[in-house]
Amino acid sequence: MENEKRIKVLASDVGGVMAYFKTGYTSKTLRDFAKALEFHTGCPAEFWETFLTIEPGTLEHQFIAGNIKPKEFYWKMRKEADKYLGIKDAPFPSFQLYREMWCNIFLPNFELLDELRHLSKVYKLVLASNIDIWHYRLLYRMCDWSKFVSPGGVVSCDDHLVKPDKAFFDLLIKRSGVLPSEIFFFDDTLENIKVASGCGIIVHLFTDNQTLFDAFEKNGIVRLIKAAE
Repeated sequence: MENEKRIKVLASDVGGVMAYFKTGYTSKTLRDFAKALEFHTGCPAEFWETFLTIEPGTLEHQFIAGNIKPKEFYWKMRKEADKYLGIKDAPFPSFQLYREMWCNIFLPNFELLDELRHLSKVYKLVLASNIDIWHYRLLYRMCDWSKFVSPGGVVSCDDHLVKPDKAFFDLLIKRSGVLPSEIFFFDDTLENIKVASGCGIIVHLFTDNQTLFDAFEKNGIVRLIKAAE
């Protein structure tokens, strides 16, 4: 019973957790996007991949952090094709097609979403995610967050902070309004887990649903019906 009272907030990553990447991993998914750009532009996938990492200074990082808007992200990438090929108005997908390709990477993790929907009746569930505005809007609809996700989380595109920045987790703690040890954070990236743990947050490295469910049980995180028993 003591453990059941300790955790008050569940903080969930999104990509790779609430929604799976269709090709398994972020890097492989971005590789596929780069290859799609290669097909449409003639610029090699390896060239596009240099812009598609979350390393500070890259276009991907700026977009995820909400420092550039979707159309600016699109036009900056389009200008890179012009530079590479040395011509003006180099071949490039339309804005609509570019957005469709960018968004066509997720499959909702419905088993986990269903469990979180139940747990949100007992615990405050918030997002703690590196996510751009396109993916946020898409997954908001696909995962129907409005029914079970509470305000008070941190998302990179709104808050201009990108994990594993410690400031991301400091803000998560502040907004949660509880002690770090009363937050259970789960994410599929080890570096994010390490930094969150260093802030005193209870953490779990997500690999699959069952292992996460076991971690819930271990930390006394149970559905309302179980709590009543």
